[in-house]
Amino acid sequence: MRDADKETIRRCQEGDVSVLSQLLDVYGERIYAICRRMVGNDADAEDLMQQVLLRVLDQAHTFDGRSRFWTWLSRVTANHALNFLKAARRRRTEVLEDDAGAAPDPTRDPFEASARREDGAVLDRLLGRLAARHRAVLVLRELGELTYSEIAEALEIPVGTVMSRLARARTRLRDLLESENLVGPME
Repeated sequence: MRDADKETIRRCQEGDVSVLSQLLDVYGERIYAICRRMVGNDADAEDLMQQVLLRVLDQAHTFDGRSRFWTWLSRVTANHALNFLKAARRRRTEVLEDDAGAAPDPTRDPFEASARREDGAVLDRLLGRLAARHRAVLVLRELGELTYSEIAEALEIPVGTVMSRLARARTRLRDLLESENLVGPME
């Protein structure tokens, strides 16, 4: 484990609120990306990211050092996003896309920026059609860049389940892309 992570964990466990800005600087983009892909809109992703950071302070005592800090943080993030989705389903509300408050794209070419936003919106919409358990595994693998065993640890499921859910998620996503004529049929 990196010394910087050890220091961050120690400060979290002591309840040092000033560590939140460091967590945001180091992990904020990755936490946000996981939240955004799982819940499908910027406003909820921002709220979830802030809640995750606060939750890290509350739950830091549960980090036992057997895994990387990012693995543990991914688990906290994914579980919080899944709980949000379950609560939203119970309330029978739909997650609506709202990119009006999105941060400006750093790309200088407005056509490229527009194409990237459109691609992102399509991906968000299609990810939203995956089952939450499949979406979580796919997002943690592709955006969180976690290994199968790290995902298994983060979600508290067997590695074989991670592999099967990831395969199902990829197959379903490919089927959705084909049905929208965004890719040709796979052989």
